[in-house]
Amino acid sequence: MRFHVLGYFLVTFLCIGMGIMFGFSEPANNLVMMLVSFSKYVLLLLIVGIIGIWRAKETTSRLFFAWFIILFVAYMGFLISVILTRTS
Repeated sequence: MRFHVLGYFLVTFLCIGMGIMFGFSEPANNLVMMLVSFSKYVLLLLIVGIIGIWRAKETTSRLFFAWFIILFVAYMGFLISVILTRTS
């Protein structure tokens, strides 16, 4: 269990760091718009993760579906850090 939590933490901070680095490299506007439009698929990943955790009976299955939620949080952190570093 604690290794999953450590993985959640590390993946989230890795994505935020990638977003900061990507934002400072001045990507094109259409690339940022593509990242924003991709967020609808990441939202679908969040919905599948929530339903999966709700319907799963075993702890291992719940930990697997928790990765879907963590990927949503990590992608949103990535997207926010790209947008913030581009505006500053």
